[in-house]
Amino acid sequence: VYAGSLHEGDALTNTAGKTEDRISRIYRMHADRREQLESASTGEIVTLVGLRGAHTGETYCHKSRLLALEAIDSYAPVITLALEPRNADEGKVLDEALERYAAEDPTLEVRMDEETACRMVSGMGELHLDVLLERMSREYGISPRAGHPQVILRETVRKEADGQGEFDRELGKEQYLVPYLISSHPGSDLSAAIELAEYLRDIGHQPEQVQDFYPTPGTLSTCMFYTGFDPRTGKPVFVPRTPQEKAMQRALLQFKRPQNFPLVRQALRQAGREDLIGTSRNCLVPPEGVKTAAEYAQIRREKKAREERREMRDHRGARPDKGRLDARKGGRPASGKTVRPGGKAKR
Repeated sequence: VYAGSLHEGDALTNTAGKTEDRISRIYRMHADRREQLESASTGEIVTLVGLRGAHTGETYCHKSRLLALEAIDSYAPVITLALEPRNADEGKVLDEALERYAAEDPTLEVRMDEETACRMVSGMGELHLDVLLERMSREYGISPRAGHPQVILRETVRKEADGQGEFDRELGKEQYLVPYLISSHPGSDLSAAIELAEYLRDIGHQPEQVQDFYPTPGTLSTCMFYTGFDPRTGKPVFVPRTPQEKAMQRALLQFKRPQNFPLVRQALRQAGREDLIGTSRNCLVPPEGVKTAAEYAQIRREKKAREERREMRDHRGARPDKGRLDARKGGRPASGKTVRPGGKAKR
């Protein structure tokens, strides 16, 4: 109190905001307790309850004598902490608490980092921010994650490339790793789908998840899907649009499934790749008449057995018969006849 006296029920005017508040209670604060007073006079340091529009550094006085004292100097913060809520509900409470604390404390600065979605809180020191976190836990029941501010790394695409990555995080549960492929992407025709099918054949992989391309806003693929042109080069690109085209490309990526055999054969014939229809190892699907994977496997086993028998016969035919002797030297020929010098063969 700089001048005059205060009483419970007095109406005071905030000279900064020109608003009027009424004093409901007056307290003298001690270390671990407070003492209620009926009035306070010049020189006393008290706490007033009821000043709803009060902020640090503002002046309250009687409406008949309005004046404003010099505001408290505020200093630039020296340390910054990044706060992140643990869930969406805690985020709303966190914003409410930070707004209140920033209004109470002019040395506290709060801002939202749009790139990291973190609340950046700056204060006068580590103790200052530690007290802030303790108040949040005690008054609002929240405990946001706190850490050092993140440095934003900006990247851009320089050239087109292919790659494969794996994200693996331990969550305390059974883990599944399922590669996910997209078919009918703009720029992918039957030849490209067949090339991908051959690659899957060579690495021995059969994808479980395959989905047709679906346009999403803000991507180059969506631009190509709707315009039919590559925005980087201005050249036209092939875009699979009919249900039949999409079905054939999807079937090619899962060519081992018996229900896809007819579509795969149709796609291979349409692309002029009938060499991939058959029972050899390089073929994607068996010829007509084979409906199940078991039949296809049986045909492959029988063909392999025939090839092995043929190789054995060829190997035996190439070996010389050491028991066969030249009859002209008086030996016993393979026919079982005995030949004497100057005579005829006799059994």
